[in-house]
Amino acid sequence: MANTARKGNAAEVFVARWLEERGYVVGSRRHIGGAGDLLAVLPSTGKTMLIEVKHCKNVWQQFRREDRQAMKDTPLPEGGERYVVNKIGKDELLWLGEKSWP
Repeated sequence: MANTARKGNAAEVFVARWLEERGYVVGSRRHIGGAGDLLAVLPSTGKTMLIEVKHCKNVWQQFRREDRQAMKDTPLPEGGERYVVNKIGKDELLWLGEKSWP
């Protein structure tokens, strides 16, 4: 497996575990196609998030306009939120909500 693919997979696992520690149920979308890497739901509130995970220096270079549009076009329950999450360094996450996307 290429180093970048390995880093990307490790970042997805890190984000999924981070969310699970906070009470979310997390599903990977890796093998079903479509936009986003993870779908997370907080059972206590029903909060739903579609998440694209990156581990890179320039998130907008890696999360291209067509990828952002595909995320926006993916239906979510009312109140569902879309994020790109960039894993920075060993354990820091930068959460960028849809409203902040260029």
